[in-house]
Amino acid sequence: MIETFSERVQVLMKENNLSVNELASRWEISSRRVVRLLDNVTSPRSIVIIKLSQLFGVSVDYLLGLSESRKSEKRRR
Repeated sequence: MIETFSERVQVLMKENNLSVNELASRWEISSRRVVRLLDNVTSPRSIVIIKLSQLFGVSVDYLLGLSESRKSEKRRR
């Protein structure tokens, strides 16, 4: 089953013992905006996805449900 962006962020928050307020503080946005993203009321902007991937140390592809691997895969040129 493919998890949504929201589901993956919620799992990562739980694993890192982060509340909505703590995530909002680290993310430098309002708690209300975090809740709206977690409830799938709004879609995240690309900069938000990038910041979250850096915060949690996971790939953007993982957050978006495009990969089951949490780590970035190196691309060959």
